[in-house]
Amino acid sequence: MNEKTYLKWYNKLGYSVGDFAACCVSAIVANMILVYMTDYVGLNAGIIGTLILIAKSLDGVTDVIFGGIINRTKTKMGKARPWQLFAYIGCAVCLVALFSVPQGLGEGGKYVYFFIVYLMINSIFYTASYIAYCTLTSLITKNANERVQVNSMRSIMGNISTLIFNSVTLGLVTYFGGDLAAWRTAALIYAAIGLVLNAIAVFSVKELPESELCDLEQKEDGLQEENKLSFWSSLKLLITDKYFLGSMGLLLLVYIICTMHITGGVYYSLYIIGDYGFYTTINLCNSMPTIIGLCIAPMLVGKLGMYKFNIAGFLVGIVGRIIISIGSASVNLSLLTVGMVVSSLGICTVTATIVPMIATAAEITYLKRGVRLDGLYYSGSSIGVKVGSGLGSALCGMLLNVGGYVANAPEQTAGTISMMKVLFAHGPLVIAIAMFLILLMMNVEKIYAQEREKQGLKA
Repeated sequence: MNEKTYLKWYNKLGYSVGDFAACCVSAIVANMILVYMTDYVGLNAGIIGTLILIAKSLDGVTDVIFGGIINRTKTKMGKARPWQLFAYIGCAVCLVALFSVPQGLGEGGKYVYFFIVYLMINSIFYTASYIAYCTLTSLITKNANERVQVNSMRSIMGNISTLIFNSVTLGLVTYFGGDLAAWRTAALIYAAIGLVLNAIAVFSVKELPESELCDLEQKEDGLQEENKLSFWSSLKLLITDKYFLGSMGLLLLVYIICTMHITGGVYYSLYIIGDYGFYTTINLCNSMPTIIGLCIAPMLVGKLGMYKFNIAGFLVGIVGRIIISIGSASVNLSLLTVGMVVSSLGICTVTATIVPMIATAAEITYLKRGVRLDGLYYSGSSIGVKVGSGLGSALCGMLLNVGGYVANAPEQTAGTISMMKVLFAHGPLVIAIAMFLILLMMNVEKIYAQEREKQGLKA
C-alpha cells in the first residue's frame, strides 16, 4: 500500500526528542523519588507509596479532562502543540520543587508538601504536556508507517534518556555533595535540559489541517464532527471501546513492570548484591537491547504487521522474564544479565507499536461514528504512562514496608530481601503474562481494514 508521506527526517527526529524531554521529568520522578524520600528525606516507604497511589488515582480523572480539552482546542499552533509547550514549564518548576523538600517542616508537613507537589506535577502539568505530545502522532501524519517510525524514534529517545538518567543520577548527586542540596541541583539540570528539548519537539512539526485529517468521503456523508458531541457522550464512546481499554491496559502494565524492575533494581543492587555498580548493568541490559529492537521495529512491522510482531516479541519477552526470575532467586548474575537482554528485546515490541495502535483505534472510532476523539484517546496513553509508573512506585514503597525495609540499614531481614526479589523479578513476570493475554485481543489493523472496506474507502 503506497501511502502519502507527510514528514521529513528532521521532523521525525525533532518530534522524537520530546520523549527525551518527557523523561527528564518522568524517569527521575518514577525511579528515584522513593529513594530520595526514604534514604535522604527520611520518610516512611509505606506512607510515601500510599500517597503516590492516591495521587495516581486522581490522575485518570485529569487525563480524561485534558484529553477532552485538547480535542476542543483551536489555535494557530493547532490543538496539541500549545499544551505541550506551555504545560511543560509547570513540569520543570514542580520537578525542582519536588526534590527540594523544606527541612524546616515537621514530618507531617513533609508528607503534605510531597503529596501536593507530586499531585501537581503528575495530575496537571505532566498530564497536559504529555497527552498533547502523544496526540500529535495522529495530528502530524496519517501515514501508518510514519506513525510507527516516529513512535520508534521517540521510544529510542525515551530509552536513551532513561538509561542516562538512571545511570548517572546517583553519581551526579554524589558529585554535588550527596545531600539534599545535591538532589535539588540535579533536578535543576534536568529541568533546564527538558525545557530546551521540549521546545525543539514542539517547533519541529506542524499539525495537519482538519480537512487533511478527515476523509473527504465521510465529511460529505454528513457524519458528526467532534464539536457536535458532548464531553460525556465522547467519554461514553471512549470507555466502551475495547481497543482503547486494551491499549491503556498495556501501557499501564508495561510501565508498572519497568518501574518495579528499575526501582526494585536499586534496592536489589544495594542490599542483595551489595554493589550499586550492578544497577548500571541493569540499565544497560534493559535499555540497549530495547534501543536496538526499536531501530528494526519499523521494518519488521512493515513485513509482519503490528499484531504478529507484538505476539512473537512478547513470547520472547516472557522467556526472558522467566530467566530473570530464576537468576534472581539464586542471585546468579550471568542468568540475570541474559534474562534482561532477552526480555528487553521481546517486550520492546509493545513500546514500538502502542501509540500507532492507539492512533488506529481512534481511526476505527472515526470510521464507525464519524467523530474524531484523538485527544481523549491519547489521554489513555498518558494514563498508562503516569498511572503505571506511579503504581509501580507505590507498589515498591508498600511492599518494601510490608517486608520490613529499614532505610540505610547495613543488613535487611530475610522478608525484606524476598520482597526485593518480588519487585525486581517475580512480579514483573506475572504482569508480562497478563499483558500477553491482552495482546491476543488487539488486532486493530484487521478491524481498521474491515471498516474501511465496509464504507468503500480506499485502502
